This record gives sequence, C-alpha cells and structure tokens, in this order.
Amino acid sequence: MEQSFAPQESSSDLWTERIELVGTIVEGVVYGMHVCVIVLIFSVSRDAMSTKLKRLLSCGVFLLFAFATIMLACQANLLEVMWIDERDIPGGPIVWIGIQYTLKSGVLTLSIFVVASFLADSFLILRLFVIWNNNYYIIIIPCLSNIASAILRGFVITQSIHPNSSFTLGSRETVVPYYVLTISLNIILTLGILARLLFARRSVLSIMGSDHAKTYISLSAMFVESSALTSISGAFALACYIRNSDLVHLALVLYDQILCLAPQLVALRVALGRAWKSDTISGQMSPVGFKQCASKQDSATSTRSNDASV
Repeated sequence: MEQSFAPQESSSDLWTERIELVGTIVEGVVYGMHVCVIVLIFSVSRDAMSTKLKRLLSCGVFLLFAFATIMLACQANLLEVMWIDERDIPGGPIVWIGIQYTLKSGVLTLSIFVVASFLADSFLILRLFVIWNNNYYIIIIPCLSNIASAILRGFVITQSIHPNSSFTLGSRETVVPYYVLTISLNIILTLGILARLLFARRSVLSIMGSDHAKTYISLSAMFVESSALTSISGAFALACYIRNSDLVHLALVLYDQILCLAPQLVALRVALGRAWKSDTISGQMSPVGFKQCASKQDSATSTRSNDASV
C-alpha cells in the first residue's frame, strides 16, 4: 500500500487552494497577453497622431500595465506566504486566503485595483462621450456612478487597513455594494457604447454595405470598443461572489487583469487609427466619405480581378 502524504485538510479546503493556484496561473496567461498588446501599441503608434494624444495614450497604457504588474506580483507573494513562508499557520494555508486583504501585499493589491478600476471606468466614460458625438448628457449618470464607486472604494480600503481589521472577502456590508456599483457601471457603459455602434452599424450597412462598415462596426470591433470583456468577467466575478462559490478566487484575479487589459485593446485600435471617433458616422456617410469608400472598394475589386486573371 502506497503511503499518502496528503495534508490534513478537508477536501473543500484543498479545492479552494487549487482554485487559488489555477487563478494565479490564468492571471499570468492574461498578463502575457497584456505584454503582447503593450508591445504592439508602442510599435504601431501612428505618426498622424498628435503629440498630446501620444503622450496621453502612453501615460494611460503605462499606468494600467504597471497596475497589472503590481497586482500579479502581489498575488504571487500571497502564494509564497501561504505555501512557503507561513504555511504552518493554525488552520492551514487556507486561512491566508480569508485574511489576505489584511496583509501588506493584500492591501496594496486592493488599493491598486480600486485605482485601476477608477481609471478604466473613466476611460470607458470618455469612449462613451466620444462615440455619442461628444454628448455631455449621456455621461452625467456614469460620472456620478463613478464618483460614488470611488467613495465606496475608499471605504473598502479604509476597512482593510484599519488596525485589528477583520476584513475578508466575506465583509459583504462594504464589498457587495462596491462590486455591484462598479460592475453595474461597466455593464451600463458597455451597453451604451454597443447601442450606439449597433445603430451606426445598421445605418452604414443599409447605405454602403458590409465592406465599408467592417473597420469600425464589425462584431469584433464592437466587442473591443465597448470593453465587453470587462463587463463579462465582472459579471462572472460578482455572480461567484454572491453565490459564495470557490470560483470567486479565480474570477477576481482574472477580473483584475482584464480590467487593465480591455482599455489597452481600445488603445491599440487608437494607435492603429481604427478606433471610433466622434465624426466617424458623419465622415463615412458624407458625400466625400462615400466616394472615398467607393473608390477603395473599386480598387480592391480591381486588384482581385487582376489577381484572378493572372
């Protein structure tokens, strides 16, 4: 009979620890994708972009990438504390998962997350403003929601760093309203952007056809422009948290990285010159824009014909 070296922990505790490890691995994979996007952004930045726009883009890209890096490093530090430095804590390593936000690395992760969340939401509000033709009325409620969410973020951080704090993932009085408001704001912004893009897609398709519309309002373009990835991952994390599922440990670290990655994908489209602008619709549907599109289509058709004849 083979000797077992399994730890003296329940199967549910071991499952939770496995989820924590898998979550960190998946977080590292998403971070690797983030690195690739960053390299692309700085390698394809268009010369036509103004110096001011380049500086703003570079600053936002750098900050979000730095935030993602710090959160991944803090998560790795948690695993080091759990399974190497302090694994003999009474109750087993599982205890560290419950009190991680009272550790220095946990407080830093939480602080970085709330700042990154505010920056990402602000970026989405800016995109909503641009896509809706610089309409100030459309961003009033999102701006107020972002401010309210920032106040709740302050409460969450204060609660976690307070001396003798018992702040955990189960501190629902503060955490649930914060996550509900933040993720709801993500979803509202995504739906607002998607609504505008779907309306534009219908208009352009009915007049010009799919070839002229795909650069700005293809399904993939709408998915990226609306930061739908953030809303999907956020809704998944919130559902796991409310249901007390062990998958919350995977969902939250994944949401941390996607929160920083999604705006970078939009920034990449800006660098490529394919991002939606306030005059995209008017430019595409104006006589000049229509002639340019028609000329491009005729040129492409001619090229395909010549290739076929050869």
